[in-house]
Amino acid sequence: MVDQAPDSIAPRPSSEFAAARQQVAERLALPPTAFSTDGATFAFEASLSFALPAGTFVEIHTSTGVGYFGQALEAVVVQRDGPEVSVEGDAGLGLALSTSRIAQTTFRVKLRHLEGSGVLLGKLVENGIAPTTLRDVFENATIRVATSEAVAQYLAAQRRDRAALEIGQLLGDADTPTVALQASGFGRHTFLCGQSGSGKTYALGVILERLLLETDLRILIIDPNSDYVRLGELRGASPRGDGSPEAHTERYQQAASGIRVLRPAKRGADSPEALRFRFSSLSRENQSLVLQMDPLADRDEYDAYWSIVRHLGRDRYSLADIQRAAGTTLSTGSRDIALRIANLGVSEWDIWAEGDQPDVADLVDDWRVLVLDVGGFEHPSEKSLVASGLLGKLWGRRSQRRPTLIVVDEAHNICPQEPDHAIQARATERAVAIAGEGRKFGLYLLLATQRPQKIHVNVLSQCDNLVLMRMNSAEDVQHLSQTFSFISPSLMARSTTFAQGQSLIAGKIAPTPLLAQFGARLSHEGGSDVPDTWASSR
Repeated sequence: MVDQAPDSIAPRPSSEFAAARQQVAERLALPPTAFSTDGATFAFEASLSFALPAGTFVEIHTSTGVGYFGQALEAVVVQRDGPEVSVEGDAGLGLALSTSRIAQTTFRVKLRHLEGSGVLLGKLVENGIAPTTLRDVFENATIRVATSEAVAQYLAAQRRDRAALEIGQLLGDADTPTVALQASGFGRHTFLCGQSGSGKTYALGVILERLLLETDLRILIIDPNSDYVRLGELRGASPRGDGSPEAHTERYQQAASGIRVLRPAKRGADSPEALRFRFSSLSRENQSLVLQMDPLADRDEYDAYWSIVRHLGRDRYSLADIQRAAGTTLSTGSRDIALRIANLGVSEWDIWAEGDQPDVADLVDDWRVLVLDVGGFEHPSEKSLVASGLLGKLWGRRSQRRPTLIVVDEAHNICPQEPDHAIQARATERAVAIAGEGRKFGLYLLLATQRPQKIHVNVLSQCDNLVLMRMNSAEDVQHLSQTFSFISPSLMARSTTFAQGQSLIAGKIAPTPLLAQFGARLSHEGGSDVPDTWASSR
């Protein structure tokens, strides 16, 4: 009861209230228990002291002695009303009343606990883990975090491919098992995403090395930042402490001998590794896009252009050949073509092959790994032209059904949702076609970006695999959750807390969604960040 109205009220700590609440919470704490109604999934509840974040592997034991192995996929904190508790004094209010005194306080305790759900991955049997059935239902079973040995046993049993791509370890302590990706899973399209500084480039390098080392898959890499130009150069001792096996060295050197790197070269420079296209190797549509010439809106120039090509009388020709031939013809259409080429300045691009210079389109079958270092081109359209031209060549030869992994780094510049120019739009169309129908012809995409919302929706929606690294943007995470709806939102949300090199891996490349730390690379990284020495104090 209150003896007198207070003149002032100020909050103060209440040890009595805290002690009473703690005592009630301990007496009513929920033991970690689980139940299943279908033999495929389970639900659980526990006190907050039971740490079970999404992605954790668990062991569940019933009162009949049957054990199960599973993975928690969702975990949320739930609050409910507890009993009413009375304490002496003003402890329940936590107030300092200068001129009053409360003899007794009654309050209702708010209790918080953990609720979640997951998937049953198998039944624990003497010789390992067996599949569950609809009869594997239970209630009031105890649940605990699985041992490293049980997790390792499960992951080993899931290695169905002869080619297991060991890329690092599960998140956890030093004794966590090795993570091995299913090589055959890259027969589906893959999306790798992470913000700047997440370790995206390094992680993609690890994946490419393991594919090169353990498979015969042909790999085309469109590399805008020179990050993979040193993929064939072995590095020294592992800097990340996972001890890259020395036995890999000789095997990797042998495999890396099939890597070819092509770079931009200045016009006129002779280089066997120059990244060039002969203008005649471009499709009719791509030639028109370069010249910004519409067959209907510019029908007179369009007709004049192809008349010049026919007049040349040969299959191999350059843009310079067209320009010279147009300049020697007196017709208005030919003169307009010459002016168009000169005014656009496209003949000055470094991408063009002249005379007998090699053409990248001629190399479509002559490599195991082809790295296209497109970052050196000055004009943005040249990068898109490389993508459009090579994707077009691969698509045109799709009937050969030769398995090829097409790796596109900074993919938002190659297949964006909203292209900036016509050539980029054409490259996007090629990517959409391969995303939609390429798998049946052996053409598989591996797209990497830090801008998931900028990727064309018809490309991203066809990806069955996800490698997700740190993402701070809640909007980006929500966008990915909608696209990869087979992954629980709680698992997706963990990406906001990842450290460098940590990732969520899900899809056909993993037996179940895995939280992993990428291990050491075998080769050197090509690109590098600008040093931050400018931030040092003067």
